Amino acid sequence: MVGVWGADDETVALLIEKIRQLAPDDAAHLWRRIMEYYDASDNKIVLEDFNRVDRERWPHLDEKERIENVFEFSV
Repeated sequence: MVGVWGADDETVALLIEKIRQLAPDDAAHLWRRIMEYYDASDNKIVLEDFNRVDRERWPHLDEKERIENVFEFSV
């Protein structure tokens, strides 16, 4: 996970794609780990950045497919 929080939009988009390929329980577990890492770091990429990239890259998805819903499920 080191380096993700300083990542550009391409890296964030790749991470989102990988999360979408996981089973819901596994994706939720990964989100928990990402947020734990963020909480322990000084970096400033936050869930809003993931949501922004998600909406820009995949505008055709409906709301239930959005990354923010996976995150909410994981909390």
